[in-house]
Amino acid sequence: LAHRVKYVKPHGALYHQTNRDAELAGALIEAARRFGELPIVGLPNSALETACRERTHPFVREGYADRRYRADGTLVPRTDADAFVHDPAEAVAQVERLIREHAVRTVCVHGDNPEAVAFARAVRAALLARGFVLVPFS
Repeated sequence: LAHRVKYVKPHGALYHQTNRDAELAGALIEAARRFGELPIVGLPNSALETACRERTHPFVREGYADRRYRADGTLVPRTDADAFVHDPAEAVAQVERLIREHAVRTVCVHGDNPEAVAFARAVRAALLARGFVLVPFS
């Protein structure tokens, strides 16, 4: 089965580093360009978004349904006691805010939570019930 890669999303520590470090963000952009100008997914208002804008490279703003945010728009570290959102209703409110206030175009739910599938389904159903139209960005 052959699949075409449609975008790049750095994972884990690389995600956080590219969102903070312009030089590393530039390296990621160059790597994505080698595969046909693949859009890059990252945090709104990050060094990665700035680097993509400066290089006229496609960037997709991402939000998290299951993670809390600091006032500066960065994610609360996983090591903090209250880093995760467990209540789907709270997650839906957060996703709505991220879409409206930060123009988020894709939403992530971490799969390492045993309740991830049920959580994602509940969030999706609530967004659809509120009139959101969910479509692939690429």
